[in-house]
Amino acid sequence: MAAKEETALLQEQLDALYEQLKETSSFQTAKRATEQVTGYIEKHPIQSTLIALGVGFLLGALFSSRKT
Repeated sequence: MAAKEETALLQEQLDALYEQLKETSSFQTAKRATEQVTGYIEKHPIQSTLIALGVGFLLGALFSSRKT
């Protein structure tokens, strides 16, 4: 039973922290940016996919450990 009570207490604490976080300007800025990116992806799915593939390719090339 103690584990369930601890889980409930932690959930309450996390909920309270989340409510505080939602009020910050950083959270609001990140939320707006997320909404803009989501909107772009919905309007331009092919371009978004190609951009993601290109970024993935570049990151893979940068971080690959090719020792020849």
